[in-house]
Amino acid sequence: MKLYYSGNHTKIRRLVHRANQLIVSPFYLSELKKYLVAKGKEDKFDLFKGLLDKDQEILVKTYLRIFSGTCIELKHHVIAVNTFRLNKSHRDLLALLTENMYREMDAQLEISNLLNLNSKPEKETFFKEIGAISKSYI
Repeated sequence: MKLYYSGNHTKIRRLVHRANQLIVSPFYLSELKKYLVAKGKEDKFDLFKGLLDKDQEILVKTYLRIFSGTCIELKHHVIAVNTFRLNKSHRDLLALLTENMYREMDAQLEISNLLNLNSKPEKETFFKEIGAISKSYI
């Protein structure tokens, strides 16, 4: 799994680079394993890691929408970043970026089926918590 950004926005380029470093770092993988153990799904870690090791790229694009309240969102299998709303800290932006990366990975319900996430609130909680793990990486 890898995020791909070909634009010129320096902050976005740094965030994408940091996110790509994050998902292969031993620290992040150990934190991810701790999280899954705490949720009682430690036997699923190797399969989950296999999803991260897939040779798949997720495109990151920027757009400018002044009146939009969202900063980073998933649109048509692309992570869209509103450059007007990039006033958050790098930690928060990295958490949102990784959260949306996992949402895209779950587009074919791979994560949901693997971890038995059946309800929408359960999925939302999972994505938020897994994105929050990346905050401690910076």
